[in-house]
Amino acid sequence: MAKTAVYTVMGGLGRQLMQAQIALELSEKYDKVLVFAHYVNELSVFFSGHPNITLLTYDQLGAMSATIMANPDDFDLFRYNIYDDGEFAKKRASFYNVARKLVGLKEKKEDNNKDGQVTMPVFQMNTIDNIRNAEEFSKAHPRFVLFCRQGGLSNLPGPDGRRQPGQEHGLLRAYPIDKSEKLVELLSQKGYEVLQVCLPEEPHIKGAIYMNNEMPMTFYTELAKYAEAVITIDSSLMHFTIANCKKMVAIWLQTNVNGFGYVKAINLNPVNYTPISLLLSGIQDSPICEPASPEEVANAVDGRAGKTL
Repeated sequence: MAKTAVYTVMGGLGRQLMQAQIALELSEKYDKVLVFAHYVNELSVFFSGHPNITLLTYDQLGAMSATIMANPDDFDLFRYNIYDDGEFAKKRASFYNVARKLVGLKEKKEDNNKDGQVTMPVFQMNTIDNIRNAEEFSKAHPRFVLFCRQGGLSNLPGPDGRRQPGQEHGLLRAYPIDKSEKLVELLSQKGYEVLQVCLPEEPHIKGAIYMNNEMPMTFYTELAKYAEAVITIDSSLMHFTIANCKKMVAIWLQTNVNGFGYVKAINLNPVNYTPISLLLSGIQDSPICEPASPEEVANAVDGRAGKTL
């Protein structure tokens, strides 16, 4: 009997999508892969077209544990926390290659790049509502950009139970509000509409438009096809839209391009920043970390095109 891979993915939405990419690679080695995750709605879209991958919720782990213990030789169990890897903590390794190492897959040298990773999660969108809603928005807004200035909020528990902004393991990621307002002003002057990707309780940036209803990240994945550019910090939007977008401008602060980012993006690194703490250790990093200016970001939107890979 062929072994089954059992892969538990951890963390926030973007991190779980990156691990879902590794599950796809595991499915080339195993006849069957069971993936346990929080974000089953989003990941079910990502796994569409892959019949040898079964997506399950954390609530089903207990029953699966009994099955594994009854037949332990039939299963390879992977439950590793990528953030615990030493080279990753030192900001010297890419997320995808650390994840591959932990599940026994061969690393891809092209992902060991100071400018980001070549691997990108690619969606085969099968959700009719997302396709229709994205088409309708693009017709009403023919020249727009997507903009995400803040991450670290979970959309899982609903508005009353979301993780509050600022709990970023001691890291700065968010693009400041004053710079965001200036960026929206500059892009508006260039003739773009700016659609802010945010949850309802996040600050709404002056001059930007936003969806009245909370939309799933898979909607923005489809919408990215129509956007002139995606402007984002290190966030789930970056991972969900990198393969679909025409151009991405990624604004970096204290997380690192070579660990989380993508070669396809125009990556704008912070000014005068030297890390002094291990990544995601909970220890405060250097406060001297100035993000790219609104002018730099706006010029990148009009400047060189995203890389074709």
